[in-house]
Amino acid sequence: MEIALPAIIIFLIVSPGFIFRAQFKKAERETFDYSPFGSVVGQAFLWTVILHVLWLAITWCIFDSMLDIKTLMRLLSSTSQEPSFDAVSKDIVRITSYFLSLYFFCWFAPPFLRSKINKYRLGQKDYWFGWLLRMDAPWYYMLKGADLKQEANVIAISAIVNVGDKPILYYGVLVDYIVDRHNGELNRLILSGAFRWELDKFDKAKTTAEKMEIGVPIDGNYLVISYDETITLNIKFFQASIDTKPPPDPGNADAQPD
Repeated sequence: MEIALPAIIIFLIVSPGFIFRAQFKKAERETFDYSPFGSVVGQAFLWTVILHVLWLAITWCIFDSMLDIKTLMRLLSSTSQEPSFDAVSKDIVRITSYFLSLYFFCWFAPPFLRSKINKYRLGQKDYWFGWLLRMDAPWYYMLKGADLKQEANVIAISAIVNVGDKPILYYGVLVDYIVDRHNGELNRLILSGAFRWELDKFDKAKTTAEKMEIGVPIDGNYLVISYDETITLNIKFFQASIDTKPPPDPGNADAQPD
């Protein structure tokens, strides 16, 4: 018991940081987390320090009690633990409330905090603390324009897809996208208001009016494009209605499949 107790106490102390990070750093890849071990541990320990400082401050304000360092040190040692047991047993309600409330916060608060960070765009690379707040979701930052200074209300996608060994250009407004949860790769693009062109005819058209004239509107509310069948993918962000914008140039691709 004397050997296992320090390990249990350390686990109780540091696990909130790991839980908070796991809930906060949502990744597009769910099967494996390939983040460097040092980065995971460093972020988790930093969150642990932040959370305990916050919770100790709240405890001091509400209960007017402070952390007893001597008791904690005795519990972490292999000797002289009996006096510490007596001190803990006298304050077991507050200690239990402390950890239960902290674990509850670490489990349920991160999704709410993450939504606010996304709303106010605080997880961008430009911020010095962005590495801590940034999600492990590269497709989210690319396809949702999360790294843009100002939120785009229209995200246009043009994709060249091989259809029967014939390149077809598809163009529409991005509604949503789907990633493979096992490896985090892009799986599907969902477009609305989509058009299609035969690429050779599109290239021969000289003006925007000519290109729109030969474009074929696609029936249905949504068009689903498989990323595996995509040759090139162009992403464009607008601050206006897509109806006022010409079709994009498919030759300028921002992302290409591997």
